[in-house]
Parts: sequence; C-alpha cells; structure tokens
Amino acid sequence: MATANLLLHIDEELDPQATQLLTAALEDLPGVTGTRHDPNKKHLFVVDYQPTTVAPDQLLEAARKAGYHGELVGL
Repeated sequence: MATANLLLHIDEELDPQATQLLTAALEDLPGVTGTRHDPNKKHLFVVDYQPTTVAPDQLLEAARKAGYHGELVGL
C-alpha cells in the first residue's frame, strides 16, 4: 500500500504529556502508520498514513477531538 505523509502544525505548544496524547489520538486512526515529533519543534508533527484508508482532514479532526487546534501542511 502507498503511504503518504503530512506535516501537522499544532497551534498549542506540545509538552511531553501533550505529545503522548496527540500521538495516541492519531495512531488510533485506521490507516495511520506512524507519527514523528521533534521536541525542539514543539508545534509540529509528521504523520505517515495510507491515503486510501484515512483522509488528511480526518487526521486534523482527530487532533481537534483531542483538544488541539492546528493546520495541515503538505510535504
């Protein structure tokens, strides 16, 4: 299966606990194959996903449901 990735910019600064919560929210979605977060870039998440299974707007919605606000940035 083809995998895509996108950059998710979160408006809130992500501390370690917030990072864990957001990681869990995203990785619980079917089609998400991984997430990456650099602690030095507290607002950014890279999400690897299968576009035939999950759409980018669903990733953003999962972040919103977890209590975060953000925007999608394509790679």
